[in-house]
Amino acid sequence: MSLPMISNKKDNHKTDDILTPPHVWNDIEQFIPKDKIIYQPFYYDGSCKKILDDLGCVNVIHREIDYFKNELTYDCVIDNPPFSLKQKILTKLKNDNTPFILLMPVSTMNTQYFRKLFGGDKEMQLIIPKKRISFISTRFDEVERKNNCCFDVNYYCWKMDLPCDINWLV
Repeated sequence: MSLPMISNKKDNHKTDDILTPPHVWNDIEQFIPKDKIIYQPFYYDGSCKKILDDLGCVNVIHREIDYFKNELTYDCVIDNPPFSLKQKILTKLKNDNTPFILLMPVSTMNTQYFRKLFGGDKEMQLIIPKKRISFISTRFDEVERKNNCCFDVNYYCWKMDLPCDINWLV
């Protein structure tokens, strides 16, 4: 298997070994474009497609293929990327001019690569969750909720035309 098709294997980087709880996508339903072709490239267990389908998204691509080598056509990327590959993923999205909503640690915006890619970009927007998200750990074939997540995340949005630059979920 080639990265970044994240699965429940012991050899994955520990920060990539989590699933996104369904409520994370339900919380931002109002910001998800239902009429666009949405690509969710980071497969994990494959459950995210059903969540977006249930929210009324017409066309969601969510297959176990290599994000960096695919030749798919889509309008935007909406996903929780493997944290160990953030820089590579963000660089590809920016170079490909692909709009996105990505769930990433708050500290991402303070990295040099993020500032270089998006610093001063008027099309970068944020969605701020109502509380800290508890992710689902899948390490060692054992699913357990991480109740004490030690970091906060935001939804980083680029070229998504949200109503405000900073969108607070309530």
